[in-house]
Amino acid sequence: MRNLLFVCITILGLNAFGYEAGKFFIQNFTSKDYHGHTQNWVVEQDTNGVMYFGNQAGVLSFDGYFWRTIPITNHSTVRSLTIDTNGRIYAGAVGDFGYLEPNASGKMVYHSLVPLLDSALRDFGNVWNCAALGNKVFFLTDNWLYIYSQSGFTVLPTRGDYFYALYVAENDLYVHDYGNGLLKYANDSLSLVPGGKNLDVHSVHAVLPYDKEHLLIGVRNVGFVLLNQLTGNLSLLNNELSDFISNAELYHAIVLDQFRYAIATIRKGIVIIDHHGNILNQINKSSGLQDETVYFLKKSGGVLWAALEKGISIIEWQTPIRYWDELSGLQGSITDMLRFNNQMMVSTGSGVFQLIENPKGETSYFKSMAEVADQAWDLQTYNIPGSTDSILLVGIGKGLWKISSNKTERIFRGEGVYKILPSEVKPERIYLGMVSGLGYISYNTHLKTFSDVHMVAEFNNEVRDIFENPDGSLWISLAYKGAAFINVNQSSTDSDAVTFYGADQGLQVKRELLLFKYQHKLCFSCEQGVFNFDSVNKRFITDSLFAASFKIEPGRTTYYSTDNKGTHWINGRYRFVTQDSVLIEDSDLLKRLPDFNTEFQYIDSDRSLWIGTSEGIYRVKAMEGTAAETSFKVLLRSVYSKNDSLLYWGNSTLQTIPKLEHKNNFIGFVYSAGFYEKPEAVQYSFLLEGYDNQWSEWSNINQKEFTNLFERTYAFRVKAKNYLGVESHEVVFTFTIKPPWYRTWLAYTLYAVGVILIVTAIVLYRTRKLRYDKIRLESIIRERTMEIIRQKDEIEASANCLAEANRELQKLSLIAQKTDNAVSVFDATGNIEWVNEGFTHLFGYTLEQFINEKGRNLVQSSSNLQITDALKNCIERKESIIYQYFTLTRNQQGVWAQTTLTPILDEAGNITRIIAIDSDITKVKDAEQEIEHQRDELKKANDTKDKFFSIIAHDLRGPLSTVFTLLNILHTDLDLFDKEQLKTLIGQMKEATGKTFNLTENLLDWANLRRDSIPYRPKTISITEIVDENLELFQSQALKKQIQLDNELPKEVEVFADEEMIKTIIRNLLGNAIKFTGAGGKIMFKATETSDKWCIHVIDTGTGMDKDEIDKLFRIDIQHTTPGTLQEKGSGMGLILIKEFLDKNKGEIRVESVHGKGSTFSICLPKIKTD
Repeated sequence: MRNLLFVCITILGLNAFGYEAGKFFIQNFTSKDYHGHTQNWVVEQDTNGVMYFGNQAGVLSFDGYFWRTIPITNHSTVRSLTIDTNGRIYAGAVGDFGYLEPNASGKMVYHSLVPLLDSALRDFGNVWNCAALGNKVFFLTDNWLYIYSQSGFTVLPTRGDYFYALYVAENDLYVHDYGNGLLKYANDSLSLVPGGKNLDVHSVHAVLPYDKEHLLIGVRNVGFVLLNQLTGNLSLLNNELSDFISNAELYHAIVLDQFRYAIATIRKGIVIIDHHGNILNQINKSSGLQDETVYFLKKSGGVLWAALEKGISIIEWQTPIRYWDELSGLQGSITDMLRFNNQMMVSTGSGVFQLIENPKGETSYFKSMAEVADQAWDLQTYNIPGSTDSILLVGIGKGLWKISSNKTERIFRGEGVYKILPSEVKPERIYLGMVSGLGYISYNTHLKTFSDVHMVAEFNNEVRDIFENPDGSLWISLAYKGAAFINVNQSSTDSDAVTFYGADQGLQVKRELLLFKYQHKLCFSCEQGVFNFDSVNKRFITDSLFAASFKIEPGRTTYYSTDNKGTHWINGRYRFVTQDSVLIEDSDLLKRLPDFNTEFQYIDSDRSLWIGTSEGIYRVKAMEGTAAETSFKVLLRSVYSKNDSLLYWGNSTLQTIPKLEHKNNFIGFVYSAGFYEKPEAVQYSFLLEGYDNQWSEWSNINQKEFTNLFERTYAFRVKAKNYLGVESHEVVFTFTIKPPWYRTWLAYTLYAVGVILIVTAIVLYRTRKLRYDKIRLESIIRERTMEIIRQKDEIEASANCLAEANRELQKLSLIAQKTDNAVSVFDATGNIEWVNEGFTHLFGYTLEQFINEKGRNLVQSSSNLQITDALKNCIERKESIIYQYFTLTRNQQGVWAQTTLTPILDEAGNITRIIAIDSDITKVKDAEQEIEHQRDELKKANDTKDKFFSIIAHDLRGPLSTVFTLLNILHTDLDLFDKEQLKTLIGQMKEATGKTFNLTENLLDWANLRRDSIPYRPKTISITEIVDENLELFQSQALKKQIQLDNELPKEVEVFADEEMIKTIIRNLLGNAIKFTGAGGKIMFKATETSDKWCIHVIDTGTGMDKDEIDKLFRIDIQHTTPGTLQEKGSGMGLILIKEFLDKNKGEIRVESVHGKGSTFSICLPKIKTD
């Protein structure tokens, strides 16, 4: 059911405000929100739901989203507002009164009525009250009561000291004339009511209907009295209320419903009383009201508007939801709640709290129980066996507490207790869901004490929920692991069996399970849904009955409760009731709750729902009866075009449809809804007829703009929907976009005239041209006839010449046919006509083959641009062209040819034939290419040699410079050194000369190899022996760095190679391995064999290389050296020499390396002699 006003039965309506008063939903607006003065005096509402407020800045208006200020003519404070039966708003200010009316564009404007008064009646001060009754409007000042109607003004003067206030009750107008009494307006005059004189010097602030005989009169410092309208007797309504009012100071009061009144006070906020004057609720700062000085109250639907000394507030007085938050004393996340000894108890992560009720309707608050200041998990009432007494058990993070009516004490300290379940099968037993399993304690009825904890089942998991079957067996919920079934032997304390169930049995649990009964079945709820246990197949299956009964959004059923009248509550968000034996959802009331995460729910004995959330605790009173629909309006608040030009202000219906120029084909709409309960949940949908095909999706955005609209008439429609799903009626705004000048009817008429003129001009032009073409054609026919006669004579003369020419051509044809060069004849456009035998010999094509495979036209068929360009140039220049080109013969052999194209011209200089003579120059081209290749190789070798010798010179300079420096020191300062110092210097010179010697030796070997000065004497040699020899040679160097040398080669490793060259290769590889292997490293020689080769692998555990470094090895043109682990230097010459020697011996080298892990150099050599 979708509703705004919940109509409750009488007694529930009264109790809704008298039982553990909580906070109302309150919206507070400050001057920063409405951009006016802080002080507000009065509230009124128009027929569209827009609210108006009397403020020092003028009249404020609020539509649920936008605030506007309507200034008064004299810019004074607005003290009073009212609305007549036609929906016009009237305002009373200081020295002025008048009305609000929208102008032509819908902007609300104030119009003063003072100019209608006689000049003698225009001098007045505050207009404290105004009221509309029938067809009259009343404005009350200190000295005059101004009565405005269609006929003009009637003015009544005060007969006492001054007029104090004006009131409307049951369609009667009352005026308090201070010093005179309470007066009633009738027959265009004021007269005392019975007993009214008794109120002459009292400040009357309210006159309200009470019953058929009495009026309820509110007196500022006295309270409320009942005035008998027949006898005039006055009686005090309620003494306690009078005591309260005397301190709070009454200022205004209104009727809420037939049972309740709302009172505005100067010092204590708002008070709600019942028909007998009992205080039901106080709404003050502790309740969330921003200021406790209240000047005016206005009931609007289910909300109460309050004009305050500082701001404006909305109180949702009719919604039966109250809440408590941190300001109410709550701390920590809610874990459990229940009512114990008629007091609400709550457990949180910060301890246990009890709800303390305040007197006289003040907001109740939560008080922490100091004794249980630990993380509390579960609350459970335990009825003492054999007694009417009960205690409250509290499971905490470090044990278990009990709370009774007179004391609080710990039962045991130890392992945390998450869940408490008194056994129904064995009443003296209380099961405890603990951190590491399931236990229980027993109550001794004789000693009236609890036993120690006995463990039923121990396992490394938290027990979060417990359910007891009628036979005493247990189901338990395990944190993150699923469920377990425990078959408890009732005659002992041990479990006969514990069976665990999880994903393999159909339970996909991410947190813990909730265990509850529905329709006599045990339900297991987790993220994937609600399940039942199939005892036959020992698996969990989806509970189809629960899902079919409760149509809710997909997700976890975290909390499920039902009350004694069959109402079902789920997750604090859904309410299902039974009507005609059918479950239907009735969750409208819960939709008013704000968005939060439900942490717990509890059904009270009065069927109220308590919800523990991340924001606090909410209580939803159980509601009965029917729901009354309440409509509201969507408001179009402004319409604007380009440059924020306002077309419509939203306060009236436009008399004419706005028409926008096409250059301004942009329009924007701003809208709101006159619905003030949970306004943030209001959504809007719109449709622009003539542009959109369907209504937009519902959205909270209350603004829409349209650009580049085509010329036509549009209708913008918008509607609103509140949090209950109630939709408003739609509002429509019609407007027209004019066409651009070039799409107007005048423009189209001009276009049509232009087209007719153009068609006429074309017809006239074509007629004249046809006449001219006829005359010209006749002249051409005459000329062509004479030309044919001349051509006949020329043909006869030419026939004789052609006979002679044919005889000469036969001789030339024989020569062309037999020459070795390829000869071909083309016509003037490049079509081939004839080839000789030399053409067939050179290219492999006869004339027919060439035409069939290449096409007749050489320009179109050839893909060689050189040939086509030469042929085109020959045709264009009409001179011989010589060019060379490479092509493929018919059998796909490459051939170079030189071609001479010669054009044959007639007497007029036009080309009649083209003769092509091709000569084979393939051998000449091959010779040229060989010479070019040798030249490039020589240049590359020379460049490499220069780079290489530059590198060698640099590497030689270092050691020689060291030796020269040390020798110079010895030469000049020999006497200054002792024997040990000389020995050190000589050692350094030895090391430097050794490096120079090795480099020089490698250089000489490389140079000799280059000029073939090193003899190449291959033979079958043993690699194993050479490796052993070099290992012995380098043993001392390896010992210095503590490097282990291993020869793992088999003895039969023999290759066919030059022995001296292989020794040099092994020596260089081993030297490099020692150089780049750190202390404690290892170098190994291994071998692998193929059918024709042996591969020797030098493996070290040294520094290794990355790919970029490997790519630089063996290159003579790049200087790439890396210091060894002891900063040993090198030139890279050794690797170059290795590569050269391997090439000489028909071998190869490969390198594998990982930076930081070592390298493997592999050389492969043939086993036997190869060609």
